[in-house]
Amino acid sequence: AFHGTESGGEITLQSADLNDPPLINPNFLSHPFDRHIAIHSVRETLGFLHTPSLAKDQIRLAAGPKGDGDDEILDYVRNTGTSMWHPCGTVKMGKAEDEGACVDTSFKVVGLEGLRVVDMSVAPFLPSAHTQAIAYQIAQTASEKVVAEYR
Repeated sequence: AFHGTESGGEITLQSADLNDPPLINPNFLSHPFDRHIAIHSVRETLGFLHTPSLAKDQIRLAAGPKGDGDDEILDYVRNTGTSMWHPCGTVKMGKAEDEGACVDTSFKVVGLEGLRVVDMSVAPFLPSAHTQAIAYQIAQTASEKVVAEYR
């Protein structure tokens, strides 16, 4: 699993019809750093699998790139890689003067009444850990803000 990637995807509306699902493009491996990490990771893993202590018990690898070149390794990653589907950072949170923010620091959706976003989409990046603990912290922080607002 790659954490701390630099590639950024996008979610856009397919149409004005609420029944149409959004168009989701995760844009995996679009940043050069992510491609470098993918190639290096596969190369290191293959090197480990080819050590004498492991190679002596192998007939062949069940899967892997067609060759040792960067392009072949990257093709393999593009064709076999997938997401753990823990997207986050899809709704930017920011201060009132941040024109790019969709949610303010009280988790309220900018420009709408009575709607808050309280989930991993407001996290600024995918943590290098399971997302559940961070989701709990986001919920705790939001609940404290809501309680303070209605006291």
